[in-house]
Amino acid sequence: MTKPFSHDDYDEFGVRHSTTFNTDFSMPKTYTFNEIEVSDLHKDAYGFRPSESFWTEWQLANNDEKQYIWDEMIAAFRDEIFTGE
Repeated sequence: MTKPFSHDDYDEFGVRHSTTFNTDFSMPKTYTFNEIEVSDLHKDAYGFRPSESFWTEWQLANNDEKQYIWDEMIAAFRDEIFTGE
């Protein structure tokens, strides 16, 4: 959950009015990771299939963590395509 932030305004009489804004809009997240394609993406990104320890980490990860792992593999795959490294 993100912390609210405050904004202070002064009216025409010099009285300060403080308003707190909630920056957590509780909108549902969209996840782009794919449980079926993760092994193929791993191979494309790193050149080999995932290890047993990777699968353990993947299975224990929540959706936010899986999305982070997925995004890291996408970035590695892009690097592989564009730089060959």
